[in-house]
Amino acid sequence: MNYRDISLLDRERIAVRGRRRSRWLGRPALVDRDGKRVYELTEAGRTDAEARIAAGGDDPWGREGRGRPQAVQLFDAMKGVALAAKQVVMAGNPAQIESATEIVKDARKRLYQLLAAD
Repeated sequence: MNYRDISLLDRERIAVRGRRRSRWLGRPALVDRDGKRVYELTEAGRTDAEARIAAGGDDPWGREGRGRPQAVQLFDAMKGVALAAKQVVMAGNPAQIESATEIVKDARKRLYQLLAAD
């Protein structure tokens, strides 16, 4: 979330002040600190975040592919495809870009066929 998003949340919160306060639990609170506007989680937001981490066993960004090494391998392979596609776009001619597009479309189709086979 960037500063613009947070400031929009703050404006929205001010605009509907007084309506169902529980709706705002966990949203950032605007705090004046040393003459600067600083956003921080509310106490309820911190409690919720701690509960989610405790339930999950770790931070959310550390969960990708947890217990599923095949998933990590698949996503690593997809990253490699994305980098190769970028190189084709940057250095390839129109015919090569068209061929690469067909390869990626075919790979997508084959992945869905893999799921349909079950």
